Amino acid sequence: MNTPILSIVIPVYNVEDYLSRTVESVLNQTFKDYELILVDDDSTDSSLKICDRYASVDNRIKVIHQEHQNAVIARLNGIKTAKGRLVAFVDSDDWVDKDLYEQLYKPFLEDSSVDISVSPHTQEVNFVNRPRLTACAPARWRSNEALEYMLADKWFSWSLVSKIYKKSLFEGLCVSYADNAYGEDLEINWKVFKKAKKIAYLPIFGYHYVYRANSMMNQLKSSERLMLLERIGNIIDSIGKKDEKLKQTAAKTLCAKFSLWFVEYLRYCDEPSEKITAKYRRLFSDNIKCVEKILSEKEKQYCHMAMMSVESFKKMIADMNKKLAIMCRRACENHKVVFIYGAGRIAAEISDVM
Repeated sequence: MNTPILSIVIPVYNVEDYLSRTVESVLNQTFKDYELILVDDDSTDSSLKICDRYASVDNRIKVIHQEHQNAVIARLNGIKTAKGRLVAFVDSDDWVDKDLYEQLYKPFLEDSSVDISVSPHTQEVNFVNRPRLTACAPARWRSNEALEYMLADKWFSWSLVSKIYKKSLFEGLCVSYADNAYGEDLEINWKVFKKAKKIAYLPIFGYHYVYRANSMMNQLKSSERLMLLERIGNIIDSIGKKDEKLKQTAAKTLCAKFSLWFVEYLRYCDEPSEKITAKYRRLFSDNIKCVEKILSEKEKQYCHMAMMSVESFKKMIADMNKKLAIMCRRACENHKVVFIYGAGRIAAEISDVM
């Protein structure tokens, strides 16, 4: 096989029910000059056998097996093996349109100074696809402009997927907290986007992120999700006084995420850690002052709840559940069967209080 232009890396762990659709969607690409690297993270199901089966019939496919670590290490090991001058990433339960990489490759042909091409993606829930973000017109951005949009979660996400990178951007990359996979996409993209000269944006929705309740990311504990806040805090520290606009964008994202996820941590953790509580409240307090005026009313309300004492917060939730129970019982008095629609835990809570 000749040296490919593009290396597509897929970290694989216990996805036997989804992997074939993912791999097939890559193999059906209209862009043909690529290699596919499947990095098995010591799967305990038949995922590795599926990888080996594909590799046995297509010489573009390479399989790497590693001791169980996480998707971060799997991707980094995939990059080390990659032969292409460009790299892309696909998660092992997602799928891509057949022309995604043909479209994302075009900016590199048109302008040699492009280092990264990006696009928004859809979110698939119960086989229904919806754009996760709105799109803007095709654009070329300098590093800081792209970073600002990324931190604001505007036009495109900070996920590693739905992008093509020059592989050289990953040289010397060091990822902190590599044992915790939550938020590593943001940290990695922050570091590689800073090195990029030009980023090309395409308003195409060719990558389909599949939401699964039992996926690795959705099974993380609330305390593990808080790692993203620490990564954003590190980004804010690294900006310093060099770019106040970018720093404010990062601080607003931190406070918005803090308000949601810290409330989730207080709500669902039986015994919130005093150490964790103090650590993240301190991080929040250091950044809220510069962005308080630009937070939405809903974000401010969540921020207020996140700063309540654990006892006051638990009492507030208990009171809310009592009121909810009364409302539900009144609404259901004349019905034998009740259907509850909600986002997982919320629906479960309503069932409990009824």
